[in-house]
Amino acid sequence: MHLLFRSTERKSAHVEGQEFVPDNEGLISVPENLGPRFMVLPGFVYVGKRDEGEAHKPHQPKYPKARTGRPEEFPWEDIWIEVCRFIHENGIPTTHAELIQYLQQWCENRYGRQPGDSTLKPKVRKLYGALRPDED
Repeated sequence: MHLLFRSTERKSAHVEGQEFVPDNEGLISVPENLGPRFMVLPGFVYVGKRDEGEAHKPHQPKYPKARTGRPEEFPWEDIWIEVCRFIHENGIPTTHAELIQYLQQWCENRYGRQPGDSTLKPKVRKLYGALRPDED
C-alpha cells in the first residue's frame, strides 16, 4: 500500500536516502512506512491511499481531433443558416431547383463562387425529404 501526498510547492523530498519527485499534478506516491515522515514535512499534504497494483496516471487533457481529408469548399453551417432564414421568411420553395438556384446565387454574392448542382442536389433532396416526405 502507498500513500499519496501533494507537494503544494511542487518540490521534491529527500526521506531516508530516497528522493521523491512529484508528478505533473504535484502528487508523490510514498510507501506506507514513510507516511509519518511526510506528514510533518512543510508543503506536503496527505491526499489518500492507493493500492500497489494501481498505477497513478496523470490526467491527460482531451484535445479535439484534427479534421482529416479534403477541406470543405464552402462554410456549410452558414449556408444552412441562410436556408433556414430563407424558408422562415418565404416558405419552402415549390421545387428543388428554385432553392438550388437561390443558394447558388447567394453563395456567388457572398463568396464569389457557387457550389455546383451535383453538390447541392443531394443536400436539398434530403432537406425536402425531411420537410415534405410524401412528395419525394
